[in-house]
Amino acid sequence: DLGRKFIINTHGDIFKEQTVSDRMNMPVIEGLTYSDIQSPEKPTGPPFKAAMEVLRLGQKSGRVLNNRKIQKIHVDRQTGLTLYAFGDTAAIKLGYNDYSEKYLHLGKVLAFCRNKKEFKQLRTIDLNNVDRIVVCPAPLETGSDDKKEA
Repeated sequence: DLGRKFIINTHGDIFKEQTVSDRMNMPVIEGLTYSDIQSPEKPTGPPFKAAMEVLRLGQKSGRVLNNRKIQKIHVDRQTGLTLYAFGDTAAIKLGYNDYSEKYLHLGKVLAFCRNKKEFKQLRTIDLNNVDRIVVCPAPLETGSDDKKEA
């Protein structure tokens, strides 16, 4: 998404502007500029390379986070990538580098959270540092029966 949406191929080349008739079930990449995009005379920079690496990982079968589950990849030049996936679930902060390892850890985190009531809805999963993964659960919804007057 560069103000207008374009479709890129698996090599990262823009091959057409997205139209209404294009039914895409692929992630939208936001936060890039035209100068980030690859061209024959200039190589891509780290933000675009990072987004392409995550997209390539998401093509592999058996991944916890395949491309069909990712709605958006947000690129921030300082902090790296944040993925928005699983419908309205968590923002998954990946930062830069080591995406294969981070996907492995994400699978373990999601498996753990599935078995915990307080982690059914997640706000963020921060995998920037795999030695210190931070999971922030979304607030639990309480029913009207739980409210008490004081």
